[in-house]
Amino acid sequence: MTTSSNTISLDPEPNQQNLYLAELSALTEAGLAILRSQLDIDGLCELVYEHVARVVDVQGFHLGLFEKENFDIKVWVQEGQRRSPVSFPLAENEGIIGWMRSSQQALLVRDFDSEMEGLPARPSYQAQKPPRSAMFVPLVAGDRVVGTMSVQHPNPNAYSDDDLEILGIIANQAASAIVNARLFETVQNRAEQLEAIGEVARTITAVLDLDELLTTVVELVRERFSYYHVQIFLVEDESHRAIFRASSGHNLNKLWLEQGRSQPFGEGIIGWVAETGQPLVSNDVTTEPRYIADDPRLLPGTQSELAVPLKIEDRVIGVLDVQSTALDAFGQDDLFVFDALANQVAVAVDAAWSYRAQQEEAWITTVLLQVAEAANQVETLDDVLGSVTRLVPMLTGVSSCAVWLKNEELDEPVLAAAHGFETPWQEVSESLRFDTSEDTEPFLVLLRQRGQSLELSIDDDFLLPRELRQALPGDKVVLLPLLAQNQQIGALMVSLDSQEVPIRLHGKRLAMLSGIANQAAAAIESVRLASAREEQAWISWALLEISRAIGNASSVEEMLDHVVRLTPLLSGIDRCAVLLWDPEAEEYWIANAYSGRGVSQPSVLEWRLKPGDFTALDMAIAERRLQRVDDPADSELVPSAWNDLVGSKTLMVLPLLVQDQVYGALMVDDIEVRHKMSEYRQDILAGISQQVALSLENFHLQKQEEERIRLGQELQVAQSIQASFLRQAIPVIQGYELAHTWQPANEVGGDFFDFIPLSDGRVGLLMADVADKGVPAALFMAISLTLLRISAHNYRSPKEMLDRANHLVHANNDADMFVTTWYGILDPEKHQIIYANAGHSLALHVRASDGDMRQLRPPGFPLGILESLESLQETATLAPGDLLVLYTDGVVDALDPDGDEFGQDRLEGVLFGHRHESAQQIVDAVVAAVRSHARGHPYTDDLTLAVLKHLEN
Repeated sequence: MTTSSNTISLDPEPNQQNLYLAELSALTEAGLAILRSQLDIDGLCELVYEHVARVVDVQGFHLGLFEKENFDIKVWVQEGQRRSPVSFPLAENEGIIGWMRSSQQALLVRDFDSEMEGLPARPSYQAQKPPRSAMFVPLVAGDRVVGTMSVQHPNPNAYSDDDLEILGIIANQAASAIVNARLFETVQNRAEQLEAIGEVARTITAVLDLDELLTTVVELVRERFSYYHVQIFLVEDESHRAIFRASSGHNLNKLWLEQGRSQPFGEGIIGWVAETGQPLVSNDVTTEPRYIADDPRLLPGTQSELAVPLKIEDRVIGVLDVQSTALDAFGQDDLFVFDALANQVAVAVDAAWSYRAQQEEAWITTVLLQVAEAANQVETLDDVLGSVTRLVPMLTGVSSCAVWLKNEELDEPVLAAAHGFETPWQEVSESLRFDTSEDTEPFLVLLRQRGQSLELSIDDDFLLPRELRQALPGDKVVLLPLLAQNQQIGALMVSLDSQEVPIRLHGKRLAMLSGIANQAAAAIESVRLASAREEQAWISWALLEISRAIGNASSVEEMLDHVVRLTPLLSGIDRCAVLLWDPEAEEYWIANAYSGRGVSQPSVLEWRLKPGDFTALDMAIAERRLQRVDDPADSELVPSAWNDLVGSKTLMVLPLLVQDQVYGALMVDDIEVRHKMSEYRQDILAGISQQVALSLENFHLQKQEEERIRLGQELQVAQSIQASFLRQAIPVIQGYELAHTWQPANEVGGDFFDFIPLSDGRVGLLMADVADKGVPAALFMAISLTLLRISAHNYRSPKEMLDRANHLVHANNDADMFVTTWYGILDPEKHQIIYANAGHSLALHVRASDGDMRQLRPPGFPLGILESLESLQETATLAPGDLLVLYTDGVVDALDPDGDEFGQDRLEGVLFGHRHESAQQIVDAVVAAVRSHARGHPYTDDLTLAVLKHLEN
């Protein structure tokens, strides 16, 4: 062993026995002293140094301990002089110290100058005269290196292997003692921490006032754990923010409460912990991306920060945050302590909240009962609104209360009542004018869209009008919908100071205000229903009066006179006019008007309006509903001429319709003020317009019925006259059969036929069709038939007869009508027919032998078109069994329900199949075929048919 003067081997010679035993005793004494020491870590390191100095020559010495990635030198002697303890970061395997930490081996260096290249690691010295020899030993406890110890000497070969072994023995004893001291220190610290936690828990358990509780917590934590800054935030789920509630020191508590300091979820350390529910330790806030520095003038020294969530079960209710001025201030022990402390604080906060909530529940119940009682004891809408707006600030502590309702007259929201405004609410109401079509009341639009409570800042100049923001006290506005039968009838608005509303009780406060809003809505609806019943009774009476007046009128003029005078009286408008539609002129005309003031009646009655002249009128007719124009002077729906003549402030146009029949329009207006009509007044006007339209329909139907009866009587006379013109008896022709049918499509027809006996036994055969229907055609038919008969007796040939008849018809044709005519003369002895055609090509010659059919239609114009007519005539010979078939287009043009014509082919098919039957049977067969084809579909034209058959011998 080497001392300051000599060296003794551990295997001594006999002459060294006494010295060896003394040194061994000193070594044993040192080991026992180290192991039995109850000193702290620093004192223990000093003791180790003292005993090492007794057994080896210590010119230089260090004893250092590993703390995470740092190396803390507890005892440092350099060149015989004590140096201050120091700590520095140590990379893994850096220098000899790092090598010992990783290899757990000791090292003896007899001479650095000669052994430097062979060393496992190079030493790092901060001395002007580096040592020449040294011993390095690790402090190993179990399998972990807790530190290192070394001695140095300025001379080479100052230490031997024996010295290294002795130093290793002391190092092992020191390592065990250091581990024990650390465990003792940890246990002692944990006991002190638990005692501190217990003290905090015992203190705060008895505190039920939330503000007092939070202040007590931060002060106790700062006092017991000596941290630079302690603060608590509570979570507000509704806004997803952590709200500052208390802090210790630095005079920040009052300032931050007044500022309403908060942290949104996910922002900063506080916001991140509030959102995730996980603790966060930052031992160097300059490297923490989530760290948001406070004003350096307020908290300039923060280096480390620890934030833990306050949780009840899995729900985060707040954040406990502590800050330190030291780097690496927080370890796992601190996290354990504050996690346990946070649990105690969370329980106490929840208990304080629960206590406050019970008080709040009782208070809310009382408030709701008082509001309900007050609202239900009044009878008018103004009384309901006054009671609600006065009681809400008084009972709930809000700064002001207002009620918004939709004004049916103006069709816009209005400030119906308020209490607590900083300026008279009536002035605010007068200054606010909204146009719902432009959504200029965005806060109410947003409330309608959400359908639930809405919170706004009074500083929100986008959502709140300037006049309203200036009148509202406090810093926050809460809007709640007034709902009646699932319809929003308005809004309850309160303003408040957000600092006066406890965070946790915010939801209950909203629930209470929602309850008040529901009670207010129910009371408003009840009053409105009572008023509506009165209004409905008034509407019923008003419509009954109109109905009586209309029902007693004997003419349209009298009915309209009653309407235009009663409508302003019953609906509250200024003027009324009735416009009727003239279908022939295709224009509206003002049939009657009550122009009580502002315009003379004659000037109004002169108006005529074409479709397109008055857009509002066109829209009312097209859309079949009331059209209201709130400012006609600035509206494209109203022509400028109307504004110049009438000058309406508010105009409404109601269509007079019955199904698709347009009778006109009812037009009413106000001439002095803008006046949007309420629903019940619009109901009156709608009822009046409906009754007027039905009355016009009744007068129209009555007139139609009278006309129908008159026409029916005239048609009966015309039918009798027409029938009398037609040949009643069929002439007997030797060797021939003759049959016919005449079926007009209406009561009278335009088709006619005749069989005219002539001299020498000849017979004239006539088939004609007037190009029109109804009575005009029947009259023209009578004239034409008379003229044709006269011409037939005066002229022997068909051509001459038609030419003469055309001249007579044209001369008497005032109606610009014409008649198609086929005329032939049968010579029964020669069995020949000489015929001519005036535009009527519907004549067939059917041969009996083979059924071949030939159309008999020489060219010619209808009668009555040209002044002179040059007809052509032809001759046909009828063999025995042959047929002459004369018909009008009503036969071939007959339609079935699908619109398919009977047609020429079907006619010829029937004639072919029945050509061997009698003339009457053939007529019956054709009529049956046409009827079968039509399947009940009405004939659109007269059906006339004549069949002449040459009998076989």
